[in-house]
Amino acid sequence: MDLAVDRKTLLAKAVDSDETYLRRLGELETAQQRLLAMIERFDAFLDVHLLWVRSASPSQLRELGALPADVWRMLSPRGWSGAARALLHQARHSPVFVFIAIALGALLWGRSHLTGYVRAIRGKLGKPTTDRFGFSLQTLAATLLAAAAWPLVMAATGWQLKVSALATDFSDALGGALLVLAAQFYYLRAFRLICMPDGLAVAHLRWPDSTVHRLRRELDRLTWIALPAAGVVLFAVYLDPLNAGWSVGRAAFIVLVVALTFAFYRLLHPDSGALSNFLHGKEGQVLLRLYRLFFPLLVASPLALGVLSILGYLYTAGTLLENLIETAWMLVALVVLAGLAQRWLQITRRRLDYEAAMERRSEKLDSKRASDPRDADDAARAVGTDDAQVDLSG
Repeated sequence: MDLAVDRKTLLAKAVDSDETYLRRLGELETAQQRLLAMIERFDAFLDVHLLWVRSASPSQLRELGALPADVWRMLSPRGWSGAARALLHQARHSPVFVFIAIALGALLWGRSHLTGYVRAIRGKLGKPTTDRFGFSLQTLAATLLAAAAWPLVMAATGWQLKVSALATDFSDALGGALLVLAAQFYYLRAFRLICMPDGLAVAHLRWPDSTVHRLRRELDRLTWIALPAAGVVLFAVYLDPLNAGWSVGRAAFIVLVVALTFAFYRLLHPDSGALSNFLHGKEGQVLLRLYRLFFPLLVASPLALGVLSILGYLYTAGTLLENLIETAWMLVALVVLAGLAQRWLQITRRRLDYEAAMERRSEKLDSKRASDPRDADDAARAVGTDDAQVDLSG
C-alpha cells in the first residue's frame, strides 16, 4: 500500500515536471521566434542603412595561397561522411523522407511523359476550330511541373540534411546551400524547358528559332558554370560566415559574376541577342538607340559587383547580386506572361474572324440556293468544311 502511494506521488511529480518542461519549451520557442524576427529586422536595417559599409578587408594576392587549404576544408572526407550519415539516418528513421522519395521518384518517372504531352499539343495549334488558349496554360503547367523534378530532389536533400538528428555544422551548411540553390536551379530548368523544341516559346509564343536556340545555349552554360559557382559561394559562407567563406568563397563569387557578365552580353546584345529581332523591328526602332546607350551598363553590372567583393564590400555585393538575379527572373516571368496575353488576343481574334468568315460563306450559299439550288449544292460540296478553305481576310 505504501509502495503504491509513493508511486502515485512520484507519478504526480513526473507529470508536474513534464508540464513545467513543456511550458519552458513553449517559452523558449516564443523567444526563438522573437529572435528570428529581430534578425530579419536587423537584416532589413543593414540593407537600407549599412549597405555601403565594408564587411571584410580588401582581397590580396597572398590570400590565393590559402585557396588549396580552403578547398580541402570543403572537400573534407570527414565532413562529407558525416553528411552521408545524417542523410542515411533520415532515410531509416523519418517517414517523411520515404514519402518524399516516393513522390520525387514518381515525378522523375513522369517527366518524359510531361514533355511528350507538351510536344503532342503542337499539332492542335493554329486551326481556329481546334486551337484553344487552354492548351498554352496546360503546356505551361506541364513544363513547370516537369522542371521541378531535380530541383525538388536538391531541396529535399538539403532539408533532410538540416533537420537530421545527426546533423553537423558541415551537413547543416551543405543543406542550407542546397535549399537556396534549388530555387535558382528550378528557374533555370523551367525556362530551359519553356525554350525546348515544340515547347511553349516556339509553338505557342512564336519566338524566333534563332532566339530560342541562343537562350537554350546560354541557359545550359549558366547551369554548368554559374550554378556550381553559386553553390560553392553559399556553401563556403554557410560553413564559415564570420570569415565570409574564406578565399574560396571570394574566388567562386568572381567566377559567378564573370559567367553572368558573359551571359548578359550574349543575351542582351542589341544586334545578336535575344531581343535583336524586336529591337530591329518596327516596334523597337524607337528603343534601339536608347538600348544601345544602356547596354554597356547592363552588361557591366555583374562585373561591378565582383569588383566590390574584391574591395571588401562582400555584404553589398552579395545583396545587390541577389536583387539583380531576382529582378532578371521577374522580367523573364513578365515577358512570358506578356507573350501568353498576346497569344490569347490572337486566338480570340482568329476565332472571331473564323466565325465571321463562316457567316459570310453561309450567306453566299443561301443566296446561291435561292437563285439556283443545284449550283448551291455543288458549291457547298466544293468548299467543304476544312479550316484552310475558309477565307479569314474578310
